[in-house]
Amino acid sequence: MLTKDFDYSFLESHVAAQPVSPRSSSRMMVIDRNKKNFTDNQVFQLPQFLNENDLVVMNTSYVRPARFKASKATGGGLEGLFLEVLDEGRVRSWLQGKVKIGERIRLEASELEVAVAERDEREVVLNVNAMGFLNYLDAQAFMALPPYIRARRQRMGMSAELESDRSNYQSIVAEGLGGNSSFSIAAPTASLHFDHELLTALAERDIRIAKIKLHVGLGTFAPIEVERIEQHPIHSEEVGISQEFWREFDLTKKRGGRVLAVGTTVCRALEAGVRRRQAGLSTDAFCTALYIYGDFKFEAVDILMTNFHQPRSSLLVLVESFLWGSSGAGDSNSCNHWRKYYQAALASGYRFFSFGDAMLIL
Repeated sequence: MLTKDFDYSFLESHVAAQPVSPRSSSRMMVIDRNKKNFTDNQVFQLPQFLNENDLVVMNTSYVRPARFKASKATGGGLEGLFLEVLDEGRVRSWLQGKVKIGERIRLEASELEVAVAERDEREVVLNVNAMGFLNYLDAQAFMALPPYIRARRQRMGMSAELESDRSNYQSIVAEGLGGNSSFSIAAPTASLHFDHELLTALAERDIRIAKIKLHVGLGTFAPIEVERIEQHPIHSEEVGISQEFWREFDLTKKRGGRVLAVGTTVCRALEAGVRRRQAGLSTDAFCTALYIYGDFKFEAVDILMTNFHQPRSSLLVLVESFLWGSSGAGDSNSCNHWRKYYQAALASGYRFFSFGDAMLIL
């Protein structure tokens, strides 16, 4: 499958700079895979497409503010993106700007200084008390919004950073973290459409919600840069799926219910988890590099809710696979079935990407 078949053009006006309010008022394109058609709806109408035996699965990973600013002793500005704690005295980050090994930099709005211990192109290791650094991030850092959102805002005359980002780029089911707990850098964006009113509406129809974790990393933004999608070096992410979840899952399948994955992160986690389970392996905590494309056999997920994704992304490749792969209808040898829906969405003014509208694939 050629990567160029997952390319498309869009206008800057299609890029959502902020979410709508309330969250569940976002538009939602509902696609029927059997009938090969779609209808225009809104997210708050989700319950009418589900049955009481269905299970809605959401990712509760917490998005940690990870983008920080700093300055050199000379006054030069730097921008960084925290990646992980290596040990109690070192952290790994991306750092934009010229620094030398051994150089000390000061974090913005703080007296905290850190030393550059190692550098490999944009990636650095910083000598710093890890807990102190994490506390700084939680107090002063910005959400790591995709660059296209920040650029869109600036061209609209807005600030690239908004105070509301800390709440808007966080799912209402996200579970807070403490200390050096695992976390996401990017939000599981399909879950951003859910608000308390929608959760209440689902509960009133006896539609259950189950929770898993997949900690979303920067790899989710990585474009496919090779000629064929099969050659793409897919990123790995941490997953946690409890035994309590599997009991809910098994009960759903036994009753003839469907499993709705809220987002590609949940889809990836469940399909990886069900395969580990079949192999007799624990799913409580594991890493997955599962790459979903082509005629992938979906064994866990029956319905997918997702946003509209960037061209040439592994997320768009997953959507194509779900639309017309082995669990859907049509010719799985083709890879352009997604295109008519994206073209229709662009033509009718759907909002795209992380703060954009939704797609529900039945």
